[in-house]
Amino acid sequence: MAARRFLLLLFVCIASSAAALVAPASRFSRRRRAGPAPLGAGDGDAVGGLWASAKATLPPLVSGAWTDDAGDDAPLDALCNVCFIRLPIIAAACLFTASVARGDPPLVVDFGYGMPAVVPPGAVWTLFGVLLLPIL
Repeated sequence: MAARRFLLLLFVCIASSAAALVAPASRFSRRRRAGPAPLGAGDGDAVGGLWASAKATLPPLVSGAWTDDAGDDAPLDALCNVCFIRLPIIAAACLFTASVARGDPPLVVDFGYGMPAVVPPGAVWTLFGVLLLPIL
């Protein structure tokens, strides 16, 4: 139930931020505007509070918040990082690990040089580690 509420709040925050990106009808008028507001600026405390609760609840491997102030300057960017980058990578790592544990055929990649190459599981797990851990 808490995960469903978290995803619903995240969807609402992303939708409201996306609505702020739509250009107004009077975009080409003679009056100059100051420019678009940064993402999440119109939501005020909603996005910041959602990021603070996600950072406190989720482990650093999922949230990417390895330090106390990580993501506080751009909370919407941090939430999008969790939803669209880190969670799919973690899901792919879990599916690959389950495939290796079941003894399914190995990962075969065709690099375009003729013969497809079998990628060792250690190389795949190393790539997942580089993407998820604070190595870079």
